[in-house]
Amino acid sequence: MQLAHLDNSAQPLLSWLAGLSNAAGGWPYHLVALRHRRSLWTPYRLAVAQLLRAWAPPEPELVLIGPSAGWNLDPEFLSRFKVVHAIEPDPLARWLLRKRFPQVHWVMTARDYFSPQGPTGWTANLAQLFADYPSQALLFFGFLGQLIVLHPDAVAKEVDQQVVATAAFERWKSVLCAQLAQRSWCSLHDRWVGHQPPKAQLLAGDGATFLLDASDPAQLWPQGAQVADVLTEGLVPSLNSCWLLWRRLPDRWHVMQAGWARQPPPGAP
Repeated sequence: MQLAHLDNSAQPLLSWLAGLSNAAGGWPYHLVALRHRRSLWTPYRLAVAQLLRAWAPPEPELVLIGPSAGWNLDPEFLSRFKVVHAIEPDPLARWLLRKRFPQVHWVMTARDYFSPQGPTGWTANLAQLFADYPSQALLFFGFLGQLIVLHPDAVAKEVDQQVVATAAFERWKSVLCAQLAQRSWCSLHDRWVGHQPPKAQLLAGDGATFLLDASDPAQLWPQGAQVADVLTEGLVPSLNSCWLLWRRLPDRWHVMQAGWARQPPPGAP
């Protein structure tokens, strides 16, 4: 197993991740989804539905962060909420969300709460998210694992030919964990990305979608596999977590980490 690393001149890891994740979304990603969601993506989509139905936050409103067009979202889960606030910059994705889930009461915004730039700074931009949505449940749907591609200079740096998180990103993760501590939340995000499937003996379940453990890539992939670390370790503060495998393309395997917490409604004993 071989971890890809940054090169100071060409930054091949970040270029490779951009190709693997297609973090910008837009119509190329939607075309891939239309082609694969009812075939290649089916085991993952069904596993996500199972996970979200079990999460069951008590809040009547949901903030859905970075869902794209919701190609892997469960309509039954979304229908439980009186209002779903979608934070999604892609206008095509917002249009598709309304078309694909007409039963949902959508409130859409393209506001960027996750930029490291701006007069208020990275952690302040994040804090504004929690100020704007003080009482809703929060679902980060595949978004947090894209930060290394969306903001590579802020998230990643090279140290001794290894990619590591910047101090700023580590601080940002700490702020996120602190903000989430008193909220109902769930995050599904990339942890590792590779060209080969993980070892079969680590797969669990009939759909071969849930992974028994994915904390160590050296144990997860065969020797010689090229694997990208997207630096989401320690991203969410949860004792409730599991690992899912998403075969996004025939030669693209995303190991996804799910973490969640469910807070009791106000006034509950």
